[in-house]
Amino acid sequence: MRMYPKDINNHGQVIGYSNDCQILLYRNGVISNLGTLDLESPSPEAINDQGQITGVGSIARVKHTFLLTLVSLSPPQSLRIQDYIKY
Repeated sequence: MRMYPKDINNHGQVIGYSNDCQILLYRNGVISNLGTLDLESPSPEAINDQGQITGVGSIARVKHTFLLTLVSLSPPQSLRIQDYIKY
């Protein structure tokens, strides 16, 4: 899977996307696929030091922004989306 990076935070976490428009997160040496969030062509734009991810995508050709809040699970590479807000 090829990752196209968009942003990096102070913890070395990198947010980006794949060829097939999946949102990808690189952290602790592992790439996690966060999916598309049911958006057309989602584009993550930034990740802050708390691991929150912002970006844009479309639903029926209408642009929306999003904010993802992630939570770590055990093992450390496991993630789940705690909050997901479309604007």
